[in-house]
Formats: sequence, structure tokens, C-alpha cells
Amino acid sequence: MHKKQPPQTEMISLDEAILKYTMIYDNRLIFDTSFEKMPSINRDYAPQKVFESPFLNADYNSGVVTISKRMREEGGWDVS
Repeated sequence: MHKKQPPQTEMISLDEAILKYTMIYDNRLIFDTSFEKMPSINRDYAPQKVFESPFLNADYNSGVVTISKRMREEGGWDVS
């Protein structure tokens, strides 16, 4: 089995509002500093949830946080 070699240096760039950071083993983090698009890892993973737990849930860029307790939804707060 072939292992990836780590790059010699880590790279960071900013193009317009897009911040790109290349980490060890060539994993690339991509952040839109204008917050119009989801952050991603290697362009193929971008979580839809900002919070996801039994008690606190929020979708990215929705402006709504939902708090629940014991299967009973207490309501959502618009934080936009």
C-alpha cells in the first residue's frame, strides 16, 4: 500500500473572497470569506449543518437555531 508523502510546505492563498489552504497530505480547505458559499474540504465535502445534536440544530446560512429537549421541540430562534 502506498502512503502519501506530506508536502514540503503548507500553502495559503486568497483570491477575491476565496481563501484556500493546502494542509498536510494535500487536503485543501476552501472558505468563502463573504459567507455566500459553504466551506469545503477537497471541494467534495461541505456540511449542511452548523450544529447537529440531540439538543441544538442549525442549517448553514439559515439564520435559524432550533433547541429541543427530550423529543419535544422548544422552538426556533431567527438569528439572522
